[in-house]
Amino acid sequence: MPNSTRRGRFLLAIGSPSAVRFIFVGMFVYAIIIGSLMLGYARVQGCLSDYSDQAAASTKGRSEAAAEDRRLDAREALIDESDRERMRADQAAMLKLLQTAATATQEEKLAAFKELIDTNTTSAEVLAHNDAERDRITAARQASEAKRAANPVPEPPSEIC
Repeated sequence: MPNSTRRGRFLLAIGSPSAVRFIFVGMFVYAIIIGSLMLGYARVQGCLSDYSDQAAASTKGRSEAAAEDRRLDAREALIDESDRERMRADQAAMLKLLQTAATATQEEKLAAFKELIDTNTTSAEVLAHNDAERDRITAARQASEAKRAANPVPEPPSEIC
């Protein structure tokens, strides 16, 4: 008799209507749990995807602003070098005038004065041009800062997801 063994009684019990209902309810609960986990995972994946897109856009905008800053720094360095060259030229003209004033003729002294005046006039023009260029650089830096402000770093995914 198959019902007299332990295995036989087990198989008979699994086939009973109450056992089938119990197994069905268990499988239904299991399916709901797995489905919920899959939906939760899909939601987290979507959130991480959105975060990744936001971070990429922010990084792009900020790297463009940083490249603009480097370009402006290079322009500013050229302007600073131009200022230094004009100061050296002014100092050289003044030194020449002083050296000429001690030992030269009246005509040489006048030529040295004229050279100093011409050098200082040129320096004033160059320095005025450089100041205007610095103002343009300052405006460009403000545009770069506005670009940075328009591309904030997103909140970390641990806080938004």
